[in-house]
Amino acid sequence: MRKYISLLLVVFLSLSMVNIYATGEEPGAIDRPNVRLDGDTYIEAEPGDTVDVRVMATLSFDRDGRYDYDYIVSGNLETAETQNIYIKDGHSELSLRPYDYRKNRYYDIYSNRLEDTAGLNFRVSVPDNAKAGNYVVTSNIFVNGQSAGKLSTTIRVTRNGEAAYQRLELSEVSVYPNMYDIKPGSMVVASVTVKNPTKDPVYNAQVRLEGMKDGGFTLLKDYNTRTIEVLYPGEKKDFLFELGSTPNIKTGNYEFTVSLEDPNNQGKETPENKRSFFLTVNQSPDSQSALIIENLVVPKKTLYPGNTATISFDLRNQGQSEAKRVMVKSKVDGSGLVARTVSQFFEATIAPGEVKHYEFTYYASPASTTQNYPISFSVEYFDQYSTEDKPLATEQVAGLFVSNPEKDNEGKDKKPSTPKLIIEKYSFEPQLPEAGTEFTMTLNFKNTHAQRTVKNIKIQLSNPEKSNPQSNTAGSNIFTPIDSSNTFFIDQIAPGGTVEKKIRFSTVPDATAKTYEINADFEYEDDKNNEFKSTESIGIPVIQQSRLEVDQIQTENNFMAGNGTSLSTTFYNTGKVTLYNMMVEVKSDDPSVEIQNGTYFIGNFNMGSTETHDASINSMEPGNKKVKVIYSYEDSAGKKQEVVKEVEYMVSEAPAFDPNDMGEMPQMPEEPQGIGSKIKNLATKWYFWLIIVALAAVILIVIRKIRHRKREKELTLDE
Repeated sequence: MRKYISLLLVVFLSLSMVNIYATGEEPGAIDRPNVRLDGDTYIEAEPGDTVDVRVMATLSFDRDGRYDYDYIVSGNLETAETQNIYIKDGHSELSLRPYDYRKNRYYDIYSNRLEDTAGLNFRVSVPDNAKAGNYVVTSNIFVNGQSAGKLSTTIRVTRNGEAAYQRLELSEVSVYPNMYDIKPGSMVVASVTVKNPTKDPVYNAQVRLEGMKDGGFTLLKDYNTRTIEVLYPGEKKDFLFELGSTPNIKTGNYEFTVSLEDPNNQGKETPENKRSFFLTVNQSPDSQSALIIENLVVPKKTLYPGNTATISFDLRNQGQSEAKRVMVKSKVDGSGLVARTVSQFFEATIAPGEVKHYEFTYYASPASTTQNYPISFSVEYFDQYSTEDKPLATEQVAGLFVSNPEKDNEGKDKKPSTPKLIIEKYSFEPQLPEAGTEFTMTLNFKNTHAQRTVKNIKIQLSNPEKSNPQSNTAGSNIFTPIDSSNTFFIDQIAPGGTVEKKIRFSTVPDATAKTYEINADFEYEDDKNNEFKSTESIGIPVIQQSRLEVDQIQTENNFMAGNGTSLSTTFYNTGKVTLYNMMVEVKSDDPSVEIQNGTYFIGNFNMGSTETHDASINSMEPGNKKVKVIYSYEDSAGKKQEVVKEVEYMVSEAPAFDPNDMGEMPQMPEEPQGIGSKIKNLATKWYFWLIIVALAAVILIVIRKIRHRKREKELTLDE
């Protein structure tokens, strides 16, 4: 019995040792070989050749005729002469297998040593333009990753190569996101690609970007010169230059130059060495500040010497930017009408949408003559897009008619009185014409002379301002007469008389919202056939129609009381002007309706923009509920506009809670069978009990034998 047990222990320990050293790599069994290096130490080559550098690594082992493990022999090639010689393949590796796989192994019968040789090969390319001379390359050899020595090889180039012209290629420059529509204060990226089409590497070339100026574009990071340390044959590299435009940059084209300094070009100039590109800066009129004169009130009564008259108007910033250093001035054309109040006002800032009111009072002095005194109101200002030498400006012209017969009669024999033809007043229907629509302008022409008639009156209207040159209406006037020309004729106007004319105009759709100036040029005669000419100015305010598009409101129209639902609305500014003080409100007149996140204030809603607002709707009471979504804003004329959408909900009652109805209890998942369960299942098999009986019989026999031997031993001792 003990023999059997000992045998089982030996087998068990053997199996355990096999598991531990199954890889065959018993600790400490690998010998470190001795390494001897031989190979090419001198090679001759000509320019343009590719030569092989061979190294033989011989491994010696102090073993008795064999070794059982693999050895990895590897190496790399290096050279310090990187500009004169090119390592084409600088890595090599070879595995030495055990004795039964190789045939080039031999025994040193005298020293009882085992030797094995590994041959490594490297490739070196000599450029066509290499100079004659000696070039040293070094082979670094490793065995199983550990350094085993170095071998130096001298490559002798026997003659000078041809100094062939080699150059890099500079491709076209790409600009992202857009090089033709850059806004002030924005950033663009210029991408430059350099290629090496030659068959040799090029070192230390430089890419240079020029064209940055103060007040224009600046380089945001890095430097304007980039060095290419090495560019291998067929390789290309991209270089990015981040450029930022200053906030007050002027509109126009800005030229930049990318140059390539190639050390291999032998000083030759070629068109490929430089590339020029332009960045175009545009300013959206809607993004600037825009001051307009509106609500101009001019007295219609005739002014006599010693009397005063007041002209008032509002100045509103309908742009998107803040107007700074605003100067409002008035100027009277002619003597005799003097200002009784200050003739200019200064405002530090006028915010977008802000309105300022101004009044100017004038006095007719005894020195005034009978005439219409033109009064010009000019506004000059700056914003973040304007420059110091060119402020933004707008102007409005009005007139006060002064009658002074006494002054007119002075020196009558010396100089006769000249009849004057003026525009006494003008109006528009509608009052604020919209771009792309039609309107009617009413003009009242007055003969200011008290005694003389004017006749053969020709009046021509001209518009000095044009529409956007980049639009489809480029070159056309802002205003076009309908069913008539811009010239009309009046037979005569009696002394002190007035004639009214109505003209219908159409406005181009892309007209910027502001006040445009139209000139009225007069040609007429008096009763003595004397010819006269004069010009009057008319200011026409134009506004852009605002357009707000609302997408279909996303919501669940049926929900259970207390559960609630979400409401999501998306809306767009599809017009050509900014919507000011934009706000979205979700409201309900029903007090049982609860609204969360019902108000969303946007402020300035730029043209082409999209916004989304989400709110939550809930009610604890069932029934039909109504909710309003109100979109409100101010248009370019300062008028409040509203778009209202109504949403209906059907709220159902929540089911009553029954404490006795707990629902079906979830069934517990069956636990996976453990060892105990497996034994129980095994106990149901007939062969399980047969094995148990057999084992019990064996154990019983063993116990009886042990007792029998013990009894025999006791009997022997008793004897």
